Amino acid sequence: MINVPVLIPAYNPDRALIDLVKRLLDKKFPHIIVVNDGSHEASSYVFETLETIEHCAVLTHSTNQGKGCALKTGFDYFYDNFPESPGIVTADADGQHTPADILKVADTLIANPDCLIIGTRTFSGSVPFRSMFGNTLTRYVFFLFVGKKIRDTQSGLRGIPKKYIPDFLKLKGDRYEFEINVLISTKSKSIDIIEPEITTVYIDDNRSSHFNPVVDSIRIYLLLIKFAVSSCMAALIDFIVFVLCFRISNNILVSISIARIISCHVNFLYNKQWVFDSKSHFTVSLIKYYALVILIGSLSYTFIKYAQLYLNMNVIVSKIIIEILLFSMSFTIQRDYIFYKKTE
Repeated sequence: MINVPVLIPAYNPDRALIDLVKRLLDKKFPHIIVVNDGSHEASSYVFETLETIEHCAVLTHSTNQGKGCALKTGFDYFYDNFPESPGIVTADADGQHTPADILKVADTLIANPDCLIIGTRTFSGSVPFRSMFGNTLTRYVFFLFVGKKIRDTQSGLRGIPKKYIPDFLKLKGDRYEFEINVLISTKSKSIDIIEPEITTVYIDDNRSSHFNPVVDSIRIYLLLIKFAVSSCMAALIDFIVFVLCFRISNNILVSISIARIISCHVNFLYNKQWVFDSKSHFTVSLIKYYALVILIGSLSYTFIKYAQLYLNMNVIVSKIIIEILLFSMSFTIQRDYIFYKKTE
């Protein structure tokens, strides 16, 4: 018997969930944890049937609270009741994860109890456009803002090591964004990710999915886009101050220096507290940040001066172009070296 239970959050499931639970128990999984996330009365027969199945626990939310909240409820129950288990596997209730693939993720977790396991779809064959587009977009946005490559960021089939459960329970997010937060946290905690391939299954063109491609995507992307908001705000402050100072002084170096001093104060505080939620040492981060400010400022001055003298380019236009080019470098350095602090 596999010493890893399976957690299935469920909202308005049909009989497919009953079949899945029975097939998982046939695969010798020790226990199935199902969280009824405030489902409608029409699905009550499903949970009533599950409650009669040995080794299947049904936990109930009186109202719909979201997938993230359902996962946290299951994690909490698992942590308190399975002290000998190395971890837990999460799967979706709509039948898109086969028992064989769930077993594959469990076996991978047992072999790698310190790694987060993500069952990764290959997206071959007939795949609904919204699923293909949504996963592809999230994958690239995630890499751009977090700096970590994950092939299937939206996969609900995951192997979660027990040692990380207390930390994951503290993460924000009650709906689909919680799963993205888990992935984001693997960077600061230096958690390795293993991505075994699984079968891509879509039933009835994925109509049973409760993922709202507009509302839930906004929740997910806001968590990533906030990484750029502070830098854009500081860039705007920097640009406005630069233009005003240049109009008055007609001196590029003086204008850049004043603009940088003002904008960098705002940017540092926002980035440390709001964007990266950094626990790194304040003074150390501040010193590294101002070293970056000097570097970026020097590069900006050099390139703007070069564009003015040798390319005969308007100073304001060159300022916009050069700042856009330097934005990515600045963000990457802040994310990975200035505000990054490995957490235990």
